[in-house]
Amino acid sequence: MYISSISYLEILSGASENAKIDVKKFLQPLRQYDFDNKALQTAKKLAMRYRVGAKQSKDFLIASIAVANKIPLLTENDKDYLYQELDLITYRINQ
Repeated sequence: MYISSISYLEILSGASENAKIDVKKFLQPLRQYDFDNKALQTAKKLAMRYRVGAKQSKDFLIASIAVANKIPLLTENDKDYLYQELDLITYRINQ
């Protein structure tokens, strides 16, 4: 299982103060993919094809990392990932 460095930071920064250490321990073993030059080049190509609003900018960067590294993206929030180049795996949490 992999995680983008952007997702890692989103999850960690959103955790309560009491949970941050446990969240960090949980995320630590996951291989992180960074927004590197390969992702940047992919993002430039995607930016030419798609319009991305400010609210979706982090999702766009995460998608660029996944496309650049040819790895699927697991998300519950599929409405923000409408890129044909992206291999998207959606899930739903039943509450």
